[in-house]
Parts: sequence; structure tokens; C-alpha cells
Amino acid sequence: LEYYFDKKTTSNRGRQKSSDLIKSVNGSLDKMYLKKQRLSEDILKAENSEDLRLYGELLTANLHLVKPGMKQVEVLNYYDGSMVTIPLDVKQTAAKNAQHYFKKYGKSKTAVKEKQVQLEENEAEIKYLESVLTYLENTDDVNEIESLRQELVETGYVRRRKQVGGFREKKYKPQPYK
Repeated sequence: LEYYFDKKTTSNRGRQKSSDLIKSVNGSLDKMYLKKQRLSEDILKAENSEDLRLYGELLTANLHLVKPGMKQVEVLNYYDGSMVTIPLDVKQTAAKNAQHYFKKYGKSKTAVKEKQVQLEENEAEIKYLESVLTYLENTDDVNEIESLRQELVETGYVRRRKQVGGFREKKYKPQPYK
């Protein structure tokens, strides 16, 4: 009976200690999943930016067709022979509009590389947090939970808890072998 109730109390204490950690890790994971989704959407938008380069080239080749104040211009696409409608900024000249499209194309090309790096870093963080969550759900040892909490505080996933008597950290002494 003593063994059973001792295990039960340590198990309950471990679950109590880990419940707030599990909530924090789940919150961080939700943020990481949202970030992953947004980065993937940004990469997809940036990869579909060939139209911007095409608009810039076609505008440059057909500057003579653009009159001041036009909202759009329809030009011949000399790559495939189709007609392309290019939206224009009425406040700018045709050359400035072409430069604007080239600039947006360049930005989107560099964005693909940067977003890819960010996505890989985010994936690594997701894997780490998922492993921490699995570990927390499978352990009841208070000392292990506290060491994991300390690791999460150091890595910045969990905020440091405010201590009543200042910022003294509790140091858990190892239990003697019984």
C-alpha cells in the first residue's frame, strides 16, 4: 500500500507540474504551425512572380503604346503571341511602371530564398517542441520536469516564473537511493 500511494502522489505531483508546461508548449506549437503556413503561402506567392518580370519586359518593349493616365495597357506577348493586359499606376510613367515590376520581381526572388531558410528553421523548432511535448506527456518525475522547464526557459519557449521571495531558483537535490 505504501508503494502504491507513494507512486500515486508523485505521479499526481508530476502531472500538476507538467500541466502548465504542456499548455505553454502547445501554445508555442500552435504559433509555429501558423508561422509554417504563412511562410508556405509567402513562398508560393513569390514563386509565382514570373508574371512581374514578363510585365516589366513587355512594358519596356512597348513604352510607345502607354499614354499618361492609362490604368492598364494591352500589349502583345512576344513569347507566345497572346495579348496581355498589364495594370498600370496612373501616377507614374510607363518606364517607372516597368521599373516597379522589375523591382517587385527581384524582391520576390530573394524572398523565396529567405523564406525557405526561415521555413527550415521553423520545422526544426516544431520537431523539438513536439519531442518535448511527447516527453512531458510520458514522464511523472518532478526533477525531470523541472530540468525540462529550465531548458525551455533558457531557450525562450517558456517565461521564467516569478518567485515569491525574489528571483531565487529552487535547486532540487538528488534523492538518495532507497
